[in-house]
Amino acid sequence: MFTTPENVRDVTFDEDAAASRTGYGPVNLATIRAAIIAAIKDAGYLHVPEGRRDHTTPAETLCLHGLD
Repeated sequence: MFTTPENVRDVTFDEDAAASRTGYGPVNLATIRAAIIAAIKDAGYLHVPEGRRDHTTPAETLCLHGLD
């Protein structure tokens, strides 16, 4: 399994199946996904899917950023 940023985004967010294909949509979504991955890594998670599972509600996401 490759651990390149592109592969992590594709596997974790199913990026290849995204419906946004025109204009700046794909770039904007990739930027948002990269920011989410960076926040999860900054929170100390080694694996992005684990971080996503632990932060599925808005309250949990705010805790991830120290805004609780």
